[in-house]
Amino acid sequence: MYIDIIQNQLIPVEIIPIYFNYTACGSKLIIEDNGKVIHARNDLDLLHSVRAKMKLENNYIFEWDVIIERDCSWSWVGVCASENFNYEIPAGKQSSGWVLGSMVIVVVLELI
Repeated sequence: MYIDIIQNQLIPVEIIPIYFNYTACGSKLIIEDNGKVIHARNDLDLLHSVRAKMKLENNYIFEWDVIIERDCSWSWVGVCASENFNYEIPAGKQSSGWVLGSMVIVVVLELI
């Protein structure tokens, strides 16, 4: 149990590990290490989605630590509904999904 300070109040924070759901995963995503690690197959041509086993409900504050081990142009983290969600297409293109993403642009300048 950890304590976090939010708006000058001490709030107990419980650390709960989140595991990915093998049955709620795009066909070109691979889940390993008992649901702790996910990566894309080399032939992934479109964004796919995967759902964690944990449901986000009630009025709690949820915080994630996302570790990206390889360089990639795009990374997305978000939430989705447990029903009417297609894991074969991007979550941000569905009414039952919401994502926060980043685009990495690398600029190489040649100094003369």
